[in-house]
Amino acid sequence: MTKEEFEAKLKDSPFLVGDLVYQWLLDRIVTLDIKPGACLNESQLANHLGLSRTPVHSALERLQADGMVQLRRGKKPIVSTLDISEYDAIANLRAAVESKAASQAALLITPTDITQLKKITLDIERRQDSIVPYPLNDTAFHEIILQAACNPYLQKAYELYRIKLMRYRWFIFLSSPPTEQDYASRESVHRGLYLALKSHFPQQAAELAELDATLMRHMVLGF
Repeated sequence: MTKEEFEAKLKDSPFLVGDLVYQWLLDRIVTLDIKPGACLNESQLANHLGLSRTPVHSALERLQADGMVQLRRGKKPIVSTLDISEYDAIANLRAAVESKAASQAALLITPTDITQLKKITLDIERRQDSIVPYPLNDTAFHEIILQAACNPYLQKAYELYRIKLMRYRWFIFLSSPPTEQDYASRESVHRGLYLALKSHFPQQAAELAELDATLMRHMVLGF
């Protein structure tokens, strides 16, 4: 969310100022516009947005609960750093949650879901020609599958790592650009997963969802 988008939404929904400040900061942190380890100044942020410090402080507290910010007594808040051990834990949980979700989604997925997955799959394969950045397409693809699984427990487990996973997706995209082989491998998995879901093959869908998590793990951790 840009500052201009923030101001437009604030004009339309002034009573949601706290939520809007939170989303504006979250977007900037997740997309690495605000770098890991950066110090945050409440007063400067408030002045930049033309607001009091109260909604900014409230947003920072929410971001701390998300694991995105560290509040320190007597010191400026800092953006949480990226951590190998953290991502290793996320990757293991993701493989378990999303492979199970893919298996269930293969039995329950709707024609509307299939159409959306096809559209995103084609957009991912366009790479630089796509108007939607790869991390957003990748997130949308997997969230459709999670929703199609119709399992609130899997959805709740996903929420535990959703925001952090999004930041690692942007980290790969911006800081460590995927190689041609990386792109080709993940595109192949996305298309295979789409076709497995379309054909209602639960075991194949589960295996491909787990493989996708493994490929991203390799891109982040190198193993």
